[in-house]
Amino acid sequence: MNKKQTRYYISLGSNLNRRAHLACAVRFLQASFQHIRLSPVYQSPAFGFDGPDFYNGVVVFDSAIEPLALKNWLRDLEYACGRSQNQSRYSDRTLDMDILLAGQLILKHKNLRLPRPELTRRAYVLKPLCDLAPHLIHPETGQKIAEMWHQLDAAESQKLTWVESLSWLN
Repeated sequence: MNKKQTRYYISLGSNLNRRAHLACAVRFLQASFQHIRLSPVYQSPAFGFDGPDFYNGVVVFDSAIEPLALKNWLRDLEYACGRSQNQSRYSDRTLDMDILLAGQLILKHKNLRLPRPELTRRAYVLKPLCDLAPHLIHPETGQKIAEMWHQLDAAESQKLTWVESLSWLN
């Protein structure tokens, strides 16, 4: 019997050897999931600490994996691509991956909150998501992602610079 597929939107970020680490993540994702779509890559300043700028993007795919299992799988993928297990929350990252949305699921678990709260406040997450799914409805606010992007504080959205398509990762 086939399990129900969930559409996942995953953020990718790196500020150390950015292209190589994003490529590492995308290769693993493409080997594990079918029909992955990739957003453009954007550059943004490090948030919460002084460090090199980040490259950020979003990937979307469908999977029958449960959200908590996917979160753990993504953590293992971060480590496989060079992330240190002893890293503080606000520090340089070889790779940072987070589940932004899992279909229309609203989840408030001690290890995972969906939709991801930063989604509504951070240009480096919201803009690439908007590029992939502008008409997607946020399960908590009821707003389209494009509306949320247009309502984002101008100062926050100006911190973002388009870098390129993630097509170089294919």
